[in-house]
Amino acid sequence: MLSMINRHIARLESQLERMVEGAFSNLLGKALRVQDIALQLAREMEVQAKPLVGQDASLVPGRYIIYINQEIYNKLGEQIPSIHHALVQYITDIATSYQYRFAHTPEVLVQGDTKLETGKIRIVAQETPSPKEHTAVMERVDAEEENIPSNNPQLLLDGEKPIPLRKSIVNIGRGRANDIVIDDPYVSRQHIQLRLRFGVYTLFDTNSRTGTWVNDVQVQEHALKSGDVIRIGQTRLIYLEDDEASSGFMGTTQSMDPIG
Repeated sequence: MLSMINRHIARLESQLERMVEGAFSNLLGKALRVQDIALQLAREMEVQAKPLVGQDASLVPGRYIIYINQEIYNKLGEQIPSIHHALVQYITDIATSYQYRFAHTPEVLVQGDTKLETGKIRIVAQETPSPKEHTAVMERVDAEEENIPSNNPQLLLDGEKPIPLRKSIVNIGRGRANDIVIDDPYVSRQHIQLRLRFGVYTLFDTNSRTGTWVNDVQVQEHALKSGDVIRIGQTRLIYLEDDEASSGFMGTTQSMDPIG
């Protein structure tokens, strides 16, 4: 287990270095390491995990609050939102690797504590989401649009309808207000959302009734890779990027208008 966690930690460190101005370790100082935060977070998930009856999976809380020394917290300043995002991706990777399922859409917060010494951290897990949690994932935010990757990301709907992705946030479901409307009674009105972050589309299940599967594994959040097979209700979507999309896999089907 430890070697796999170490790989996730290395990825987390790399992501933080890219997202945060300057070396992340310089902001935290030598007294508080990314590895310490990541390992304690993984241990907290393991301690809180509750086996699901009849399933080869465990339920873990969806919300984690990481308390750090107040002075270090103040140094991080405007970098905090980026850190939150990286930590959510980290616990999602851990959950995928160890068959954990979140009680709700995952959330990680970092907060300052004047009583904590430099280098000390405290993590509190919560099963109850924050008040805005149930609607936050589907909100149309006014965040700055990210550049769409040049590898032509698209979804192949039921093996015949390629839909190019041209927005940083794509809502998918049965409701007519979605960017991609799925005509399937087993699909929720607002079922999943794709968010483009740092050149990668991440899928979020938005508290759907019937769940979301990627490559036959139920997920709450998943960073998409080309070839991933998404199943919602009785509908199958395949996420593709240029190499696979141009290999003849889609035959001669005519593309739909781009989303965007």
